Amino acid sequence: MSLPILYSLQHCPYAMRARMALLMAKQEVMLRAIVTKDKPADMLELSPKGTVPILLLLDGTLIDESLDIMIWALNQNDPVDLLFKEKPEVYTRMRELIKEGDGEFRTNLSAYKHNKRYHLEDEVKFRTNCETYISSLESLLSNQDFFMGDRLSLADLAILPFVRQFANVDKKWFRSAPYPRLTLWLKNQMQSLLFTKTMRKYPLWLESKEQYLFSWDSKTNL
Repeated sequence: MSLPILYSLQHCPYAMRARMALLMAKQEVMLRAIVTKDKPADMLELSPKGTVPILLLLDGTLIDESLDIMIWALNQNDPVDLLFKEKPEVYTRMRELIKEGDGEFRTNLSAYKHNKRYHLEDEVKFRTNCETYISSLESLLSNQDFFMGDRLSLADLAILPFVRQFANVDKKWFRSAPYPRLTLWLKNQMQSLLFTKTMRKYPLWLESKEQYLFSWDSKTNL
């Protein structure tokens, strides 16, 4: 049986969130694992920009933006209603929250990581810039367990890899930072079966020339 092909990098936050959505939507794909330093020629032919994730559908359609892959997958099947389809106003809010995270926050996060890694003087400046968004996430969780209410949404999955990345830049600092609700949210998501399945490591496509079925076991409940 032919299936869509997904090019993916294990620890890329964009690829991570695409894989989570595919699992939640129970959309089976054949995964081709890559590394940044040695990108497959067939992948670059499909998408010359060379970023992951890339999803090639059976009809030849190419989707090379992670959020587009998430929404495509959930439009095929959304068993726990991550898109809040009966509440368009909630969907609008979650898209705005994701856009904010993918924009200024992501820019500041990249600068924060760079400054921390190379011990540059602007580390605290960029971390403080990141905290504007982080604080807003903490506030959203003040009376609820997830960003959009009492259950998981597209926003939680889309934002999770970047909150994880922020926390990992300086783990000691983050443990003492005033974000207890966000810390608990992050811990719960990372301990979930979904995250465990998302982060499974596969042999590299270039080394093995084997692609692997990436799917949610039908016997396992969401």
